[in-house]
Amino acid sequence: MNVGDLVRFKIVHPFKKLGIVVGITWDDPLAEDRYPAANIMWNGNYGTFWTQIQHLELLNESRRLGSV
Repeated sequence: MNVGDLVRFKIVHPFKKLGIVVGITWDDPLAEDRYPAANIMWNGNYGTFWTQIQHLELLNESRRLGSV
């Protein structure tokens, strides 16, 4: 996952929000089970939030409709 990628939640989100990655970091560098987190700017006025990347689905131009 890179800055500028289009993403959405893997689980069904009630608002079906799409977002753009604006930053990447590690949650806790001292934790054994570290997961990188992405700062996501969500569409509309939903806001910009840090979310662990294992909860996000990367969307791109090669994605086929119906393959969700």
